[in-house]
Parts: sequence; structure tokens; C-alpha cells
Amino acid sequence: MITTTNYTAEKWQAFAQCASPSIDKNVFFSEEIHEIAAAKRICANCEVISPCLQGAIERNEPCGVWGGQLFICLLYTSDAADE
Repeated sequence: MITTTNYTAEKWQAFAQCASPSIDKNVFFSEEIHEIAAAKRICANCEVISPCLQGAIERNEPCGVWGGQLFICLLYTSDAADE
């Protein structure tokens, strides 16, 4: 397994399963449970799952499947926050 201490973001991303041209990138940002599950399956077999997750946390990714984990988009308006 590759860690972020071994590679910069640009280098480890080349090893990512999701970098393959045959992978539908939309599954990583879908709201459909079967597509989210498909994205997580792709991540589960990826050798750079750890640096992917760490990078997503460091970048404060708002949503999507990163490093095998689902980041949920939380949106609110100022009116909703006052309730």
C-alpha cells in the first residue's frame, strides 16, 4: 500500500483505480446507493486508498467517495440555521 509520505498527490493519483479511463467517475459523486456502493468497491481494491482519504480530509472535500469513505454534502441556508 502506498502512503502519502512516499508520494506527492500527483504521483499517487496515477496509481488510483479511479484513474483508469474505463471507470465512470460519476459514481464517486452520485446520490444513488448502488452507485455509491460501486465506488466503494473500486476503492476497496485500490492500492492508494489511504493517501486518497488523507488528501480528501486535508482538502476538506465537501462530498463524494474518497478513499473508500462517503463524504456527505451538508447544505443549509441562514434561515435554516436560525430555526
